[in-house]
Amino acid sequence: MRPPLAALGLVCALLGTVAQAKPPTAAALQGKWCWHETQTQGQSWPEKAQVEWLPQGRYSWSEPPFHLEGRWSLKPPDELEMSHHRGFRILLLQGDELHLGQFGGVFKFRRGSCAANSFSGQDRLSFHNAAASGDLPTLQKYLERGMSANLQDQVDGDTALIKAAKFCRPEAAQMLLARGADVGLRNQDGRRALDYARESRFHRGCAPLLQTLQDKTRP
Repeated sequence: MRPPLAALGLVCALLGTVAQAKPPTAAALQGKWCWHETQTQGQSWPEKAQVEWLPQGRYSWSEPPFHLEGRWSLKPPDELEMSHHRGFRILLLQGDELHLGQFGGVFKFRRGSCAANSFSGQDRLSFHNAAASGDLPTLQKYLERGMSANLQDQVDGDTALIKAAKFCRPEAAQMLLARGADVGLRNQDGRRALDYARESRFHRGCAPLLQTLQDKTRP
């Protein structure tokens, strides 16, 4: 049975599209880009780094307080070589959207400057460190700026509430719970904030935190 002409036409059109696909060019990459998201292992994290690929093979990468400058080049068919960032492949470069692949992760960029109210990897680290240390002013600052109380870190999947429970920070835990922290979220070890609070129950001042998490976790 011969395929209908319409189907043959569709196949030819698709093959033509593939044949016309071109490798990324330096001219298309040049300019300012904002690294705004990372996806890996089925999860995504917000990012904030300003990257600019300049003519003559130079680039700058700014993620306060860090700033790097170096050289870049394209190697066919899709490798992006940079002095301080190795192993990138260009997965997508179309219009104002750029996706780079590295070690199984996808790094998403948007052409232009980063939004002032977005968060960087350093912001995420500071947020989780504030929960672990009981630094309430810093914790409140990030929550008021819109940081999710349920944001998980990239190392072990801890939420800020889990960090607070690990280090017996009841005031930080209360602040996070008031902002919608989910007591049921688990880290990569499959453990919740309550599991860590039980380990800390003999620490001075941790009994109220354990009781609060038990009450919140009950069906």
